[in-house]
Amino acid sequence: MSTRKLAKKLGLLRQRSQSTSGVKKSVISNQIFSYLVVIDFESTCWREKNNYGQEIIEFPAVLLNTSSGEVESEFHTYVQPQEHPVLSNFCTELTGITQVS
Repeated sequence: MSTRKLAKKLGLLRQRSQSTSGVKKSVISNQIFSYLVVIDFESTCWREKNNYGQEIIEFPAVLLNTSSGEVESEFHTYVQPQEHPVLSNFCTELTGITQVS
Protein backbone atom coordinates (compact mmCIF):
# COMPACT_ATOMS: atom_id res chain seq x y z
CA MET A 1 0.00 0.00 0.00
CA SER A 2 1.37 3.43 -0.88
CA THR A 3 2.11 5.98 1.82
CA ARG A 4 -0.58 8.27 0.43
CA LYS A 5 -3.25 5.53 0.47
CA LEU A 6 -2.29 4.54 4.01
CA ALA A 7 -2.45 8.16 5.20
CA LYS A 8 -5.91 8.54 3.62
CA LYS A 9 -7.09 5.29 5.19
CA LEU A 10 -5.91 6.49 8.61
CA GLY A 11 -7.61 9.86 8.11
CA LEU A 12 -4.35 11.78 8.14
CA LEU A 13 -4.91 13.72 4.89
CA ARG A 14 -7.17 16.66 4.37
CA GLN A 15 -9.75 15.70 1.80
CA ARG A 16 -10.45 17.77 -1.29
CA SER A 17 -13.81 17.91 -3.00
CA GLN A 18 -14.85 18.89 -6.50
CA SER A 19 -17.26 21.81 -6.65
CA THR A 20 -19.89 22.10 -9.37
CA SER A 21 -17.76 24.74 -11.11
CA GLY A 22 -14.90 22.23 -11.47
CA VAL A 23 -12.60 24.15 -9.12
CA LYS A 24 -11.15 22.13 -6.25
CA LYS A 25 -11.94 23.44 -2.81
CA SER A 26 -10.48 22.27 0.50
CA VAL A 27 -12.73 20.69 3.08
CA ILE A 28 -12.03 21.55 6.72
CA SER A 29 -10.31 18.69 8.52
CA ASN A 30 -9.44 17.82 12.10
CA GLN A 31 -5.83 17.29 10.98
CA ILE A 32 -3.56 19.37 13.22
CA PHE A 33 -0.31 18.52 11.47
CA SER A 34 0.77 20.08 8.18
CA TYR A 35 3.42 17.42 7.62
CA LEU A 36 4.15 13.88 8.77
CA VAL A 37 7.48 12.07 8.73
CA VAL A 38 6.79 8.50 7.69
CA ILE A 39 9.47 5.88 8.38
CA ASP A 40 9.55 2.22 7.40
CA PHE A 41 12.51 0.30 8.80
CA GLU A 42 13.64 -2.98 7.25
CA SER A 43 15.47 -5.44 9.46
CA THR A 44 17.41 -8.67 9.25
CA CYS A 45 15.26 -11.78 8.95
CA TRP A 46 15.53 -15.52 8.46
CA ARG A 47 13.18 -18.15 7.08
CA GLU A 48 13.79 -20.53 9.98
CA LYS A 49 13.08 -19.58 13.56
CA ASN A 50 16.20 -18.67 15.54
CA ASN A 51 17.23 -16.69 18.59
CA TYR A 52 18.90 -13.85 16.67
CA GLY A 53 17.76 -10.35 17.44
CA GLN A 54 16.66 -8.28 14.47
CA GLU A 55 18.90 -5.45 13.31
CA ILE A 56 17.92 -2.48 11.16
CA ILE A 57 19.28 -2.77 7.62
CA GLU A 58 17.38 0.05 5.90
CA PHE A 59 16.28 3.42 7.22
CA PRO A 60 14.00 5.33 4.82
CA ALA A 61 11.84 8.33 5.62
CA VAL A 62 9.55 10.63 3.66
CA LEU A 63 8.10 14.04 4.52
CA LEU A 64 4.40 13.88 3.66
CA ASN A 65 2.36 17.04 3.10
CA THR A 66 -1.00 16.28 4.74
CA SER A 67 -2.83 18.89 2.66
CA SER A 68 -1.83 17.57 -0.73
CA GLY A 69 -0.80 14.01 0.05
CA GLU A 70 2.43 14.68 -1.83
CA VAL A 71 5.86 13.52 -0.69
CA GLU A 72 7.85 16.74 -0.17
CA SER A 73 11.22 15.19 0.64
CA GLU A 74 12.85 11.76 0.95
CA PHE A 75 15.73 10.27 2.93
CA HIS A 76 17.14 6.77 2.52
CA THR A 77 20.17 4.90 3.80
CA TYR A 78 21.26 1.33 4.36
CA VAL A 79 22.71 0.22 7.69
CA GLN A 80 25.30 -2.55 8.11
CA PRO A 81 24.09 -5.01 10.77
CA GLN A 82 26.71 -5.65 13.44
CA GLU A 83 25.78 -8.95 15.12
CA HIS A 84 25.07 -10.84 11.89
CA PRO A 85 26.50 -8.73 9.06
CA VAL A 86 25.72 -11.21 6.27
CA LEU A 87 22.09 -11.06 5.13
CA SER A 88 20.23 -14.34 4.75
CA ASN A 89 18.98 -15.37 1.31
CA PHE A 90 15.45 -15.18 2.72
CA CYS A 91 16.00 -11.57 3.83
CA THR A 92 17.33 -10.60 0.41
CA GLU A 93 14.36 -12.28 -1.32
CA LEU A 94 11.85 -10.66 1.05
CA THR A 95 13.21 -7.11 1.07
CA GLY A 96 15.13 -6.89 -2.21
CA ILE A 97 18.11 -5.59 -0.23
CA THR A 98 21.40 -7.17 -1.25
CA GLN A 99 24.72 -7.27 0.50
CA VAL A 100 26.05 -4.62 -1.90
CA SER A 101 22.99 -2.28 -1.78
